[in-house]
Amino acid sequence: MVQQSGAIVVRRDAREPRVLLVTSKRNPGQWIFPKGHVEKGETAQDGALREALEEAGVLGTSIGRAGVIKRRFLGLSCRIDYFLAELILVVGPPEAGRKRIWCGFDEALEKLTVRDMRKLLRDAWEMMPG
Repeated sequence: MVQQSGAIVVRRDAREPRVLLVTSKRNPGQWIFPKGHVEKGETAQDGALREALEEAGVLGTSIGRAGVIKRRFLGLSCRIDYFLAELILVVGPPEAGRKRIWCGFDEALEKLTVRDMRKLLRDAWEMMPG
């Protein structure tokens, strides 16, 4: 099984929290949470924060585990552990070929095309500290 991790990054500098979405590398019309492989010697949580930095150009701190998605991708079984993270700093542009947006909760639900990611967002929203 391929082990991946991803980050649901939120920022709280507006009236309502905003959530980070990036375009998929394989399908630029699809909005997703930053995610990717967990590297050797890395925890899933550390991998999620690294992916947010590499794919979206944002530095975050983990709030906690948001959930798991299991999928088949290119004939392989994948387990993706997602973590809720709070934005510390936007450090640069997103990875080449990707776009980055910050959305309110309802807009993010509309843009996410993967049903399991919409469920993760709903669950993560409940975890956010007051």
